[in-house]
Amino acid sequence: MRERLKRPVSVYWSFAPRDDAKHRVKTWDELVKLLKELSGPAADAGASAGASAGAGAAAPAGKNKDKGAAAAPGGPAAPDGGAPLPALSLAGGTVDHVIDLCGAELTSLKKPLHVTVRRLMLRNGKLRLLEGCRLVLEAPGMRLLEVAVSGVGCPGVPRKIERGIVEVLGAGNTAYFDRCTFVGPLGEQPGLGPQAKKQHAGADQQARGLAGAGAGAGQAGAQEGEVTAAGAAYACLAVGAGAHAHLANCRLTGAGRDGLLSWGALTRVVAELCEARGCGASGFASVKGSRMGQLTRCVAYGNGTYGFCSEDPGSFMEVGAGCRSERNNIGYGVTHNGAMMVADGSIARRNRESGFSAAKVAPFTSTPPSSMTVGRRCVAELNATGFMVLDGCSLVVGEGSVARGSTSGAGFLSSGPRSVLTVGANCRAEGCAGAGFACEAGGKLTAGDACVALGNTGYGFCSDGDSRAGGGRCFVSTVVVGARCRAERNGEGGFAATHGGSLTGGEECLAKANSDVGYISAGAGSFLEVGPRSSAQGQTAGRAGDGNGFAVMDGGALVARPGCSARRNALYGFLSQHRGSTLRAEEGCISEANDDAGYLSIEGGRLDAGPGCQAVRGKAEGFCSTGGHMTLGAGCRAAENAGDGVLVCRRGIDLGGGRSGLGPECGTMDASVGSCVAERNGGAGFCVEDDGCELTVGAGSAARANKGGAGYLAKAGGMMAVAEGSVAERNAGWGLLVTGAGARMRLAAGCREAAAQGGNALGAVSCAAGAGLMEV
Repeated sequence: MRERLKRPVSVYWSFAPRDDAKHRVKTWDELVKLLKELSGPAADAGASAGASAGAGAAAPAGKNKDKGAAAAPGGPAAPDGGAPLPALSLAGGTVDHVIDLCGAELTSLKKPLHVTVRRLMLRNGKLRLLEGCRLVLEAPGMRLLEVAVSGVGCPGVPRKIERGIVEVLGAGNTAYFDRCTFVGPLGEQPGLGPQAKKQHAGADQQARGLAGAGAGAGQAGAQEGEVTAAGAAYACLAVGAGAHAHLANCRLTGAGRDGLLSWGALTRVVAELCEARGCGASGFASVKGSRMGQLTRCVAYGNGTYGFCSEDPGSFMEVGAGCRSERNNIGYGVTHNGAMMVADGSIARRNRESGFSAAKVAPFTSTPPSSMTVGRRCVAELNATGFMVLDGCSLVVGEGSVARGSTSGAGFLSSGPRSVLTVGANCRAEGCAGAGFACEAGGKLTAGDACVALGNTGYGFCSDGDSRAGGGRCFVSTVVVGARCRAERNGEGGFAATHGGSLTGGEECLAKANSDVGYISAGAGSFLEVGPRSSAQGQTAGRAGDGNGFAVMDGGALVARPGCSARRNALYGFLSQHRGSTLRAEEGCISEANDDAGYLSIEGGRLDAGPGCQAVRGKAEGFCSTGGHMTLGAGCRAAENAGDGVLVCRRGIDLGGGRSGLGPECGTMDASVGSCVAERNGGAGFCVEDDGCELTVGAGSAARANKGGAGYLAKAGGMMAVAEGSVAERNAGWGLLVTGAGARMRLAAGCREAAAQGGNALGAVSCAAGAGLMEV
């Protein structure tokens, strides 16, 4: 149900009409005749003597006007860094003439009506403008109070011409509207019969085509020489050519084009408690260098393109407090180098394409691209995409803003070369059909501290691809994530860099209970940097059946900074898979209580575990190279794992027909830096098996209290080298064991003696037939 607009609490008008200036009319002919009389030379002379202070914002052009604008207080800074915009007042001044329509409906002739009477008030009635008629206000200090205007416009208007059913035109001219309604051909006009409705049935589609390039169909989207059917290119109210307009408690519906339109340099429009509904293009539109705003507690509902739009170089819109945009194509949008500021707490709901959007750069211009600044705690709910920037434009979103329930896209999206989306701290993306925070095709997205991606169908934070598909210079998609950001219960994973994208995470980020993976870099050229002390907890086996904490695949690269942890994940803690993939876990990273191996390199992937990394209490091996390549830094530790502490082998494969075999890649592991420890594991402490696989154990390493066949085990063709100072203590099997054809072990001096004193259950050293033991 449409939210009813509340009456303002302040007084907007302060009229002081002269009793002898009050006139009453009940027909169109009477109105036209009276306006001619009031606009005569005598009336103009009297009017010029009583110039109103309330018309100061609309003073004639020239030095006085410039001086007044420069001294005006309080407005927002212009986007080009110039003087602040004047803070226009809704208070009126004196009124010389009052025309009361006596509640009647006046039906026009089929030609425009130009009103040039200064300080004229028109009130209390209805104006029905037939095809060919529009109401043009061209004087300072004009006021419409409780007037309803309906019309259909004129046929044959070139699309690049700005037109309205009601127009305010000319530098120095001002109009004030209070409790007025404006109804265009797409609205429900009183007395509009079936034939008339059929006549204008195509206006909506024409207006959408007209405004497809943006806004309210300004010059960027128009084709010179094109003409329109009656009403298709008409706004309800158009303000232009340097005029100023003030609206309060007004309703604009059913325009073929925009509800409220401002156009041209020096044009200013402010509005409060106004609603634009069911218009063919935009609800509120600023084009061709005009300024609109503040718009306070205004609503745009069910319009064909935008709810609020700023289009063209130099155009600027300030959307103030309490505004809402619902069921349009785009809620709040800038296009073709327009600019917009949106106040704290603004809402965009159920828009078909996006809630907040910055897109399209005007050709052949050096002005800055389209830009939008969105305030704090703004909400984009149930739009196709929440916050979106395209085509090299920029969008800044204030802290605490929320994108919730995007129906087909991301919560926050930056797409295209040079597109920049900056998201403030504590923003959230919840329940979106795509990713929570996403960047693609060469865009850039920066998310502030403590942002949250919760329950989205795609990844929580994702950088995907680059701009090579579009030709020209290549721009890498880049996501930068602040400290303490969280990705939780997302459908594809937590943090991702894919297809050549780049993602850099801040410290202490958390990926929790996501499907398949916490952090992933997948695809050649992809790079993911995980910030210090970040963690991956409880990832589940989702659609891919994985559940990894940190993973790199298909030639990607991932760096986990010091102190990162992977705990209670459904598969591996740290995984590097496929040739060309590299994962570096820096000092002090830990894998704990994962359902498979703690650290795994497989199918040619490379994994480097830094000093002091740990793999503890996993349900398989601690450190495992299965047809991959792994290095262990000084002091790495594998403890209380269900399988071997450290394992190097070839990958098992299914040969079909119930047969199994080994993959072609040979596993290697270099722990030569030394001081590594394998203790209390369910299998061997250090183990290598299969032809071509090699394990180097550095000086000062230790295998203690392991439950498998030996502290150090080489079997089935594997090769192990054990450096000096390594010990084997209290293992359930042998201290050192070499078994199986082709297996080899090279022991440094003193290793046998140390094993003999280690209290291993089966003895110090054993070399079975067909194996080789070399002591140096």
